[in-house]
Amino acid sequence: MLLQITTRLLVLALLASTQFQTAVNSGVIQATDATSQSKSSIPQNPEPGPTVELLTKAEEKDLKRYIQAVYSSVIEQWYADMPESIMLGEPGRNIVNFRILQDGTVPKDYLVMELSSERKNLDEASMRAILKASPFKHLPEQFSKPFIELRFSFYYNSKPQKSQ
Repeated sequence: MLLQITTRLLVLALLASTQFQTAVNSGVIQATDATSQSKSSIPQNPEPGPTVELLTKAEEKDLKRYIQAVYSSVIEQWYADMPESIMLGEPGRNIVNFRILQDGTVPKDYLVMELSSERKNLDEASMRAILKASPFKHLPEQFSKPFIELRFSFYYNSKPQKSQ
């Protein structure tokens, strides 16, 4: 019980001190400290956390707010259900791809572990965060495709790697 309360307080503190940032060219959103240098650079010492990348071709302006809302929902669920081993320093990274249909649902057959952390508890926590956060709001009206596809990279006690 005390661990759950502590975890929830930690989640609220992290969410309160987090801002969203979009890397203009890569379409990646990541939680970063509000003291980060520039909007298009990856921070020097980022807090471990997920990043999200839009895999569907679309104009960023059409989906930026929507993806930020999806990101917020997923990260809230992820922090709320963090494996205890993470508090003890267990490191890991995994990548999950999934689709969000026009009605906001996530079909389970399109929820795929692209890269496993090789740690069952971490992989399950990442998948669970997405499933618990869904269904999401309907896709924006101006977006006419039947779905969007996203890639979430989850970092557990490790730093996001710079893309080349």
